[in-house]
Amino acid sequence: MRLGLSIATAVAAVAGTMLGLDPGAAATSSAAPVHDDGEGPLSTMSGNGGFISDAPVDRPYWVSVGQDMPCAETDPEHSTDPAQPGDSIVLTGVRYDDHRNPAAEVHVMLRTVTPRMVRRHPKHRDRFEIFGSARGHAGWHQRYGTYVPGHYTRQIGGHAVDRTCAQVNHTALLLSRGKVPDHSLTTLVLAVKTDDDGARVRPWYLDYTINGEPRTLRIRWTVGARAPRTFKGS
Repeated sequence: MRLGLSIATAVAAVAGTMLGLDPGAAATSSAAPVHDDGEGPLSTMSGNGGFISDAPVDRPYWVSVGQDMPCAETDPEHSTDPAQPGDSIVLTGVRYDDHRNPAAEVHVMLRTVTPRMVRRHPKHRDRFEIFGSARGHAGWHQRYGTYVPGHYTRQIGGHAVDRTCAQVNHTALLLSRGKVPDHSLTTLVLAVKTDDDGARVRPWYLDYTINGEPRTLRIRWTVGARAPRTFKGS
């Protein structure tokens, strides 16, 4: 995330990685060139890191992450291969790696917050900003979870990335300060459901095209959840 994270990255291939595919995303290929944040025209400004959630209940549960902001990186100070004016960037799908500790279910979504949404809820503006982690499925109301408002869709393929990272970062800063944003903000949300042994997803891959050519952005962010049997009660 542009708010303070420096990104050290390297290019690598996906060949041989065991990947899951969210049914809400378009079917994609792993043969496209792969780059990390800071190495290509598409960025999510998320950096490297992650979290592992303690079990909030004694049964399989959901955890979510929602800080990734797809944007066109046009600043050569932030990318070794920046986007150029007129480039067309379109998302085609999301894949993920959970072979070390498989998840029972994974939902990949786009969450959009509009200025109108924020304006209509002046007492709850803090709920509309991006979030690093949340217990529960961010788009659902659950007793143990945190509902994060916004418009959610699992249709990833076809989404056009038409704002620069500088523009998106400015909108996110306004939301973080409890202000009505200057523009709608769309973020990528990954919701992971555990099985009896917990779950761990890292990394995940955002497939896209630039001017019709396929590429893949690798997101080095861990979404982890401890086994339900570790629940210690409230």
